[in-house]
Amino acid sequence: MDSYIDKQELNRWISELENQEQLKALRSIIFNAQDPEGLWKELSKSAQQKIRPDTKVPKTEIHITIKRFWELVWSMRESSKPWSWDDLSEAEKAGIDRGIADLKAGRTTPSEEVWKKN
Repeated sequence: MDSYIDKQELNRWISELENQEQLKALRSIIFNAQDPEGLWKELSKSAQQKIRPDTKVPKTEIHITIKRFWELVWSMRESSKPWSWDDLSEAEKAGIDRGIADLKAGRTTPSEEVWKKN
Protein backbone atom coordinates (compact mmCIF):
# COMPACT_ATOMS: atom_id res chain seq x y z
CA MET A 1 0.00 0.00 0.00
CA ASP A 2 1.22 3.49 -0.73
CA SER A 3 2.14 5.67 2.23
CA TYR A 4 -0.34 8.26 0.92
CA ILE A 5 -3.98 7.46 1.58
CA ASP A 6 -6.64 9.55 -0.15
CA LYS A 7 -9.12 10.04 2.69
CA GLN A 8 -11.51 11.92 0.41
CA GLU A 9 -11.68 8.94 -1.94
CA LEU A 10 -12.11 6.51 0.96
CA ASN A 11 -14.86 8.69 2.44
CA ARG A 12 -16.61 8.56 -0.93
CA TRP A 13 -16.25 4.76 -0.96
CA ILE A 14 -17.76 4.50 2.54
CA SER A 15 -20.63 6.79 1.46
CA GLU A 16 -21.48 4.44 -1.42
CA LEU A 17 -20.94 1.20 0.52
CA GLU A 18 -23.94 -1.15 0.53
CA ASN A 19 -22.39 -4.24 2.14
CA GLN A 20 -23.98 -4.36 5.60
CA GLU A 21 -21.28 -6.62 7.06
CA GLN A 22 -18.57 -4.17 6.00
CA LEU A 23 -20.56 -1.25 7.42
CA LYS A 24 -21.05 -3.14 10.68
CA ALA A 25 -17.30 -3.83 10.88
CA LEU A 26 -16.45 -0.18 10.19
CA ARG A 27 -18.96 0.97 12.81
CA SER A 28 -17.40 -1.32 15.42
CA ILE A 29 -13.85 -0.26 14.50
CA ILE A 30 -14.72 3.45 14.70
CA PHE A 31 -16.50 3.39 18.03
CA ASN A 32 -13.86 1.17 19.65
CA ALA A 33 -10.89 3.15 18.28
CA GLN A 34 -8.33 4.84 20.51
CA ASP A 35 -9.80 8.23 19.53
CA PRO A 36 -13.35 7.65 18.25
CA GLU A 37 -14.24 11.35 18.30
CA GLY A 38 -11.15 12.29 16.30
CA LEU A 39 -11.82 9.51 13.84
CA TRP A 40 -15.48 10.52 13.50
CA LYS A 41 -14.38 14.07 12.63
CA GLU A 42 -12.28 12.73 9.74
CA LEU A 43 -15.34 11.16 8.13
CA SER A 44 -17.33 13.15 5.60
CA LYS A 45 -20.97 13.94 6.44
CA SER A 46 -22.19 11.37 3.94
CA ALA A 47 -19.83 8.71 5.37
CA GLN A 48 -21.07 9.54 8.86
CA GLN A 49 -24.68 9.11 7.70
CA LYS A 50 -23.79 5.74 6.14
CA ILE A 51 -22.09 4.54 9.34
CA ARG A 52 -25.13 5.58 11.45
CA PRO A 53 -23.89 6.17 14.99
CA ASP A 54 -27.36 5.45 16.37
CA THR A 55 -26.87 1.74 15.70
CA LYS A 56 -25.81 -0.40 18.67
CA VAL A 57 -22.09 -1.21 18.53
CA PRO A 58 -20.55 -4.19 20.31
CA LYS A 59 -17.59 -3.44 22.58
CA THR A 60 -14.27 -4.96 21.56
CA GLU A 61 -10.73 -5.01 22.91
CA ILE A 62 -9.44 -3.71 19.56
CA HIS A 63 -8.55 -0.04 19.84
CA ILE A 64 -6.87 1.05 16.61
CA THR A 65 -5.35 4.39 15.72
CA ILE A 66 -6.83 6.78 13.18
CA LYS A 67 -3.99 6.00 10.75
CA ARG A 68 -4.65 2.25 11.05
CA PHE A 69 -8.37 2.84 10.46
CA TRP A 70 -7.68 4.46 7.08
CA GLU A 71 -5.30 1.63 6.19
CA LEU A 72 -8.04 -0.89 6.99
CA VAL A 73 -10.61 1.03 4.91
CA TRP A 74 -8.15 1.15 2.00
CA SER A 75 -7.57 -2.59 2.28
CA MET A 76 -11.30 -3.29 2.53
CA ARG A 77 -11.98 -1.23 -0.58
CA GLU A 78 -9.17 -2.86 -2.56
CA SER A 79 -10.27 -6.39 -1.67
CA SER A 80 -13.84 -5.71 -2.79
CA LYS A 81 -12.90 -4.44 -6.26
CA PRO A 82 -13.93 -6.67 -9.15
CA TRP A 83 -11.09 -8.07 -11.24
CA SER A 84 -10.64 -9.67 -14.63
CA TRP A 85 -8.20 -12.02 -16.34
CA ASP A 86 -6.46 -8.99 -17.83
CA ASP A 87 -5.62 -7.71 -14.32
CA LEU A 88 -3.47 -10.78 -13.61
CA SER A 89 0.27 -10.86 -14.16
CA GLU A 90 1.73 -13.25 -16.73
CA ALA A 91 3.09 -15.41 -13.88
CA GLU A 92 -0.38 -15.64 -12.28
CA LYS A 93 -1.98 -16.53 -15.61
CA ALA A 94 0.68 -19.21 -16.23
CA GLY A 95 0.07 -20.69 -12.76
CA ILE A 96 -3.67 -20.91 -13.39
CA ASP A 97 -3.06 -22.48 -16.80
CA ARG A 98 -0.73 -25.08 -15.22
CA GLY A 99 -3.41 -25.92 -12.65
CA ILE A 100 -6.03 -26.38 -15.36
CA ALA A 101 -3.64 -28.59 -17.36
CA ASP A 102 -2.97 -30.69 -14.23
CA LEU A 103 -6.72 -31.11 -13.70
CA LYS A 104 -7.28 -32.19 -17.30
CA ALA A 105 -4.32 -34.63 -17.17
CA GLY A 106 -5.52 -36.19 -13.92
CA ARG A 107 -2.48 -35.04 -11.95
CA THR A 108 -4.58 -33.94 -8.98
CA THR A 109 -5.89 -35.58 -5.84
CA PRO A 110 -9.53 -35.00 -4.86
CA SER A 111 -9.87 -33.24 -1.51
CA GLU A 112 -11.89 -36.18 -0.15
CA GLU A 113 -8.83 -38.43 -0.58
CA VAL A 114 -6.52 -35.88 1.01
CA TRP A 115 -8.81 -35.62 4.05
CA LYS A 116 -9.01 -39.43 4.38
CA LYS A 117 -5.19 -39.59 4.66
CA ASN A 118 -5.14 -37.10 7.53
